[in-house]
Amino acid sequence: PSGLHRWNSSYQCYSIHRVLASMPAVPDPFQWIALMRSDLQFTAKELARKLSTPTNVDWSRLKKAARYLKKTRNWSLTLHHNSEAPMSIIVYCDASWSGPGGKSTTGFAIWLQDVLIHTASKTQAVIALSVGEAELCGNNSATADAMFLRYLLWPIVGFDLPIQVWTDSST
Repeated sequence: PSGLHRWNSSYQCYSIHRVLASMPAVPDPFQWIALMRSDLQFTAKELARKLSTPTNVDWSRLKKAARYLKKTRNWSLTLHHNSEAPMSIIVYCDASWSGPGGKSTTGFAIWLQDVLIHTASKTQAVIALSVGEAELCGNNSATADAMFLRYLLWPIVGFDLPIQVWTDSST
């Protein structure tokens, strides 16, 4: 089955002492590791948000995350191909319009067959003038990420994977 499994080859991971050396350096290693370890994405984001004014609670969260990372440093995400299911990239996308003058938020999840391979929540780069424009910008951002993943997967699967984009927009 797909999911996190132990990885038997040697895996170089940041030393906990280096991670704990200084709070300003904390988000960098965790954000790089979070690119490969989806189970650490939320933790890396939350640690980065507290970068400017860390509290004792933030330090204890950092230490807990570092202990978790040390305990699970040999884990990796494995994907198993289901030959009976069609091979395609499926994107579920939504956007939240912030109203006039504000930047909207886009969120999406990208699946390869039945396995979630990428998630994102982004502030849109442009100010949308309507709900429909915010949804369109969100769909464009999600589709661009899906096309990049298709490009990365092409050498592995040997063909261009079809992309399906789903949204709840009625505009």
